[in-house]
Amino acid sequence: GPGRPTSQDLEQRKARIIDIATALFLDKGFAETSLVDVAKQSGVATRTIYQHFGNKEDIFRAVLESGSSIKRAPELPTIDASGSPFDVLSTTARYICAYTLSPDSLPVLRLMVAESQRFPDFMRQTFEVLHDRLHGSVIAVFDRLAAEGKIPEGNHARSVKYFIDLLLGNAPMQLNMNWITSGPSEEEIRDKTALFIAGRFGLDPDTGVPVTADKKTRLQPARRESES
Repeated sequence: GPGRPTSQDLEQRKARIIDIATALFLDKGFAETSLVDVAKQSGVATRTIYQHFGNKEDIFRAVLESGSSIKRAPELPTIDASGSPFDVLSTTARYICAYTLSPDSLPVLRLMVAESQRFPDFMRQTFEVLHDRLHGSVIAVFDRLAAEGKIPEGNHARSVKYFIDLLLGNAPMQLNMNWITSGPSEEEIRDKTALFIAGRFGLDPDTGVPVTADKKTRLQPARRESES
């Protein structure tokens, strides 16, 4: 009915404006998106957007800070660190791919790259937040594995960097350029996880024990009975 909108009404209105602005920025870019377009598709007056967010730069920042799909990336699943390093890191690798290469995340990253010259400081800060969130989650997994005695103690921040670099390779750039249509396959994830465990920690992926001299060439991923 008529009257002042409730706080819930206001939050719903702001969320809708953010969703509409996100879609327009992703589709048209910053320069070609106008507040008039955002207001018209949101069903509000342009002055309402100014009241809620400010000017176009302000709503663009709001989109990346609170409305973008990459901010709603999946949480790292609960991982039983008592499992084998191969099983734990394979699960972690799937999470990394879902976080960075999902169809929802890539358009936002593409937009951030495209507008990085217009908002250099803001984009750098945003990338740092996303980087720290992902790396922090994965470092915690490595810490738990080390606490369980599954992998050696060491510089886990460096290990995580190597793991992510090996896992993703050129996939983010190739996906953004439409050279490929999907990230690493399950076979690639398993192969790269096995390669990392053997190369970084000197462990046999199948058993989790140190690799002996006669087994250094055995870098194939562990095979489960159900796969044989």
